[in-house]
Amino acid sequence: MKKRYSKMFLMLSVIIYGLLSVFNLSFAAGQGETAWETFSQEASDYLEMAVKKMDEAIKTYQGVNYPNKELWVEAIDYAEKAIEADPDFIEAHYRLAQIYQYTNWYYREAREWERYIELIQKKEVISSEAEQKLAFAYYRLGYAAYQREDYDSCILYLQKAVDVDPEMTEAHYWLARVFYEEGRLNDSLSSWQKVLEIDSYYPRAQYFYTKVKSSIKYGKQAYSHYEAGYNIYEQRLF
Repeated sequence: MKKRYSKMFLMLSVIIYGLLSVFNLSFAAGQGETAWETFSQEASDYLEMAVKKMDEAIKTYQGVNYPNKELWVEAIDYAEKAIEADPDFIEAHYRLAQIYQYTNWYYREAREWERYIELIQKKEVISSEAEQKLAFAYYRLGYAAYQREDYDSCILYLQKAVDVDPEMTEAHYWLARVFYEEGRLNDSLSSWQKVLEIDSYYPRAQYFYTKVKSSIKYGKQAYSHYEAGYNIYEQRLF
């Protein structure tokens, strides 16, 4: 069950990343030459090469991504060199975290998101793009915590994600799921309500909302037994 949920979490992350990629990832909107940039030409050149290798790796490996594959090794190396040239280069940390995300190197990804968040806060970068990226960083840290089965930290990071971006449906969705797994049914129900307020057609949200509501009414264990029996009954009918 946890493995299936993890795959769903990862799939939603890739979708969010795709949406974020629509934006210009080199500058904060309306801020010109700011903390997003670097004054180091060397760092800028290395990051450009890292992004090219990342794009090439995505096209070449078609989802079969591991950090020891040649193009990913090169992408990681260039991104790390960009950071060596300018340790405060925010965009380089963001891209390196993405590379680790793609290659399923979760503990390194989490480390890089933490550094990214520290720099955003240190340099007080403010823009709608910065908020979306910051929310995504917290979301991914929530995923890393979920992988470790550290549900308290997972909830904390997901709550930070929705604090930054209250309309981030995916973070509300996973808050609802984790709350349910932890037996916090009322919190789960509130999160499902928020998901449905943002998108009433969000996949399976109505189903889970009804499930949690019934669990509150009849008890989680009792409703789970009922649901399991009903599923067996349906399978026999069809």
